Amino acid sequence: MHERRIYTLPANLMPEVKAVTFAKCSRSPEPFDKIAKELTEEKSAEFHEKWIVGYGHSSVAEHAVISLAIENVSILATKVIEDARLASFTEKSSRYQVFTKDRIYKPENIINSGMEELYSNTIELLMNTYEELLVPMRNFIEKNTRRKKKRARGSTAWFARRELVIISDISYQQQLRQTLG
Repeated sequence: MHERRIYTLPANLMPEVKAVTFAKCSRSPEPFDKIAKELTEEKSAEFHEKWIVGYGHSSVAEHAVISLAIENVSILATKVIEDARLASFTEKSSRYQVFTKDRIYKPENIINSGMEELYSNTIELLMNTYEELLVPMRNFIEKNTRRKKKRARGSTAWFARRELVIISDISYQQQLRQTLG
């Protein structure tokens, strides 16, 4: 299990760099601080110009304030945090991220309760089912989706992950961005 991390990004980062860090997180499995290190003010300005000005994705700009990174908590925990809508939230997208067994959340109270074997076996079954169904689900979507233009293979994979995420949702360690403004 990955170590839980809750931290702020460095204060010397420009707000635009912080906002782009959190925007890129949706499609990247990397931790927030690693994404931030790969960005420059110039790259961030270009991203803002394209996505906020060009496409009107104002949710990216919401993170240009103070942002708190919360990593390796359960998806259930992210839902509890997000329920208090006093802030802006963005979480790693289950549509773009493939769930893997190394990101399974194992609550300490379950591990110490004598139920660890049952929990682990159940999660293993759910994760195996998720992995086994990804390709058949993608093939089903490709075969049964009617569009004038053929859907790109990556696009059908996105739909397959979106439809199957519920299988392993609660046991998966998630990453979340929270902006308090």
